[in-house]
Amino acid sequence: MNLITLTAIGILAMPMFGIAQGKSYKSVCLGSEPVGDDIVLSVCNHEHGMVASPQPRLYLRVFADGRGEIEMSPSAPRVNVYGPESLVKKTFHVDADEIAEIRRLGRMTDFQSMKDAYPAYAIATDTSLTTTVVLNDQGKTKKVVVTNFSYASVDNRKHYGLSFCLMMARVDELRNRGLGIVREPPTISFCELIRNHEYYNGSVVAINAVLEYSDKQQFIHDPECAELGIGAALFTTEKVAVGFDFKKGKSKKLEKQAISVRDARFGGRARVDIYGFLREESENGADKYKFRFDITEFKTIDPIVLPYNGRLEPGWMYVDSFDAKGDELKLSSPLKMPFHHAFRIEWLNSDKYPKLRAAGHTFITFRVLSRNIRNMGNGRWDETYTCEILDLQ
Repeated sequence: MNLITLTAIGILAMPMFGIAQGKSYKSVCLGSEPVGDDIVLSVCNHEHGMVASPQPRLYLRVFADGRGEIEMSPSAPRVNVYGPESLVKKTFHVDADEIAEIRRLGRMTDFQSMKDAYPAYAIATDTSLTTTVVLNDQGKTKKVVVTNFSYASVDNRKHYGLSFCLMMARVDELRNRGLGIVREPPTISFCELIRNHEYYNGSVVAINAVLEYSDKQQFIHDPECAELGIGAALFTTEKVAVGFDFKKGKSKKLEKQAISVRDARFGGRARVDIYGFLREESENGADKYKFRFDITEFKTIDPIVLPYNGRLEPGWMYVDSFDAKGDELKLSSPLKMPFHHAFRIEWLNSDKYPKLRAAGHTFITFRVLSRNIRNMGNGRWDETYTCEILDLQ
C-alpha cells in the first residue's frame, strides 16, 4: 500500500474520529452541590462498570415551587451512532403536600443523625452504584452518600433507618410519575403484611381487611388471620390504626369514605379492598396500636353479612333461611349455648314485617345489637339477644 493510499484513508477517517471525541452532555450532577431552599431535594446516581453513559445522572430533583426534574436517555435512536451519548431533562409537577412530606421526613431525628456516607451492603456484578442525596431545609443542608442502594432490599431500614427509606420510596414514586410509569402495588394478605411488617413498612401495597369502628377509633384487622388453621407463620390478632394519605385534598375524601362505614348499611364494620402503606407509629403517641396503615385509595367497601350457624356476636350482621310456620320467628337452628344457659331473642322492629306471621320459606338479614347475660342463681344464666331485622324476603 503506497503513501498516497494511506493518506487518503487517513483523511476519510478524520471526521469519524472528530465526532467520537465530541463533547458529551453534562448532567446537572456534575456541577456543585445544590444549596438553598429553592431546591428541596436532589438525588444523583453514578453507575460504574458495564453501564450506559454518560454518568452521573439526575435521578430526581424537587424544587420548592413544585417543579420536579429527572434526567434520562433520549427515547428516539441517535442518527449518528458515533456521536456522543446524551441525556434529556424532563420536568413535571410535584404537589405541595408531597414536598411537605419530604421536608417532614428530612427533619426526623433518625434522618438528621445519618452518617455522611455508607458502604455497599450488597455486591453487584460488573457494576456499582453511588447515590448522593442532598436535602435543603430551613437553611440547612444534609448530604448522604449510599453505595449500591436498592429500593427492593428488605434490609434497608436496618442499614439506613426508617425516615430515609420512606423518603427514598417517595423519590422512586415521583421519578416513576415523571417517566409516566404507573405501577399497581403488590397485593398481599393482611396476615402477610403484619408477619413481615419490616419488609413492607413504607411501601404501598393492596390488601383486603375489615375496617371497623370501636370506641370512636378506626382500625383494620382480619379475623381470618386469627384462625388457628392459618398456621403459625401467618397467625395474628393484630389490630392496626387507620390513617390517610398525607395529601390534604385526598385525605378528606378518604376520611369521608371511611366514615361511611358507620352508616346503617354497614353497621360500623365493612370488608375493604384498599391501597396504602404501613407505619410503625400511630397518629397519636398515646394510641394503643403498634402500627398505623395510611390509606391511599379505597377500591371496594362492602357490608359484612355472615351466614348464621348457631352463634351470634353483637355488632355483626347475619343471614339465615328457614321455613316459617306463621307463629313466633325461629331461626333455622337454636343458638349453641354453654351448659346451664338459656337464651331468648328479642326482635326490635318485627312489627314492620307482617310477613313474619305468614307461613313459607323465609330469608332474613339481621344485625345483633346487644347481648345481656344475667345470673339466675344455682349456676344458671339467662342470655337475651336484641336483634334488628334489616331485610326479609
